[in-house]
Amino acid sequence: MEAHVQQPPAGDTQPPIQGDDHSSFGLPVAPNRVEKPICSDADDTLERGAFVNRLSNALVDPRTCRATGVVIGITGAWGSGKSSILNLLSERIKAAHSDAIVVRFDPWLVSGRNDLVAEFMNELITTIAAKPDLAKSLRTLTSTITKYGRHLAPAANFVKPGLGAALAGGFDALSSWLSRNESLGALRAKLMKELQKIAVPIVILIDELDRVEDHEVRTVAQLVRSVADFPGISYVLAYDAKRVMQALGEGASEEAREERGRAYLEKIVQLQLPLPLTFVDELSRMLSAEIAALGSELGLPEGFPGGERCQALIKILTLHVLQTPRDIKRFIGTFHVLGGMLANEVDQVDLLAYCALLVKAPATVANIRDDPHALVQDAFSEKDI
Repeated sequence: MEAHVQQPPAGDTQPPIQGDDHSSFGLPVAPNRVEKPICSDADDTLERGAFVNRLSNALVDPRTCRATGVVIGITGAWGSGKSSILNLLSERIKAAHSDAIVVRFDPWLVSGRNDLVAEFMNELITTIAAKPDLAKSLRTLTSTITKYGRHLAPAANFVKPGLGAALAGGFDALSSWLSRNESLGALRAKLMKELQKIAVPIVILIDELDRVEDHEVRTVAQLVRSVADFPGISYVLAYDAKRVMQALGEGASEEAREERGRAYLEKIVQLQLPLPLTFVDELSRMLSAEIAALGSELGLPEGFPGGERCQALIKILTLHVLQTPRDIKRFIGTFHVLGGMLANEVDQVDLLAYCALLVKAPATVANIRDDPHALVQDAFSEKDI
């Protein structure tokens, strides 16, 4: 039976932030509390800046300002911060090389072989077109990329509305795309020759490869392999290595599947880098900082969460419960909402512990709600009425 929570007196709750899309149950949820990757150095509480800088220099040679052509895999478990690293990397490359073309591609937002290829090529072309000073000089390149993509996925639709006249040179070729005098090999050679003339670095960031279906993982892998050795383009793929190797090894026996997938992946990715380890003390600092940032919003006691009881809970949570930055974001988002709803009606440390159960052990919460007398001393429920 649902518990009935007494509403706090008028004036004890904060009104929703006008125009803020990050709200839940009518209560304000600050954008940095929601379960999203970070987007700037200012939010980098785990201090990944040095790792990102070295990664940027591996992708774009700081001496020549040209892409090195390397294909790097950033690996880590779901929620460990791969998307945040890609966001920081994109920011870092653009800051260091103002003319750089940084292409973001998320295969999780697309399905089907033809659509995956088309969206990949369209993202590349659209990003080029977004730079007016480069679009005209790269018009021949966009035309060749369009033709090459059409060969890779003949049934795909490469026309994206709203791109404007900047791509006219590329899309004028639609009617004669497959005058099939140009074979795939010939187009590939032509594209490589045109890319050698490009003076700006091109970096392609592919995120969430581990979240798509097995056959789509293989499609993206084949796509990257078909363009990976083009000059002037570097790649970063973010994925859970075990998940991707399982997908690429489909067709082999269960015992040989991962090994087969690893061999396939090694043909595509030249350098596979695991995310830097997140130590317990880093998670503790991150969690304490996130809780402290909510202090004024939720009316937490002065010095919270520095108290002995709260610090003991944080130690337990970061040792055994909250293992990734995403875990912490989900936990903080839940505490933010419930803390605003309950105000001063419950002990805040107890509420933190309950939020951890909601995020990581929802079945336990369901059992408590179903039969509170079996698990909680002095429980109050409608059975007592």
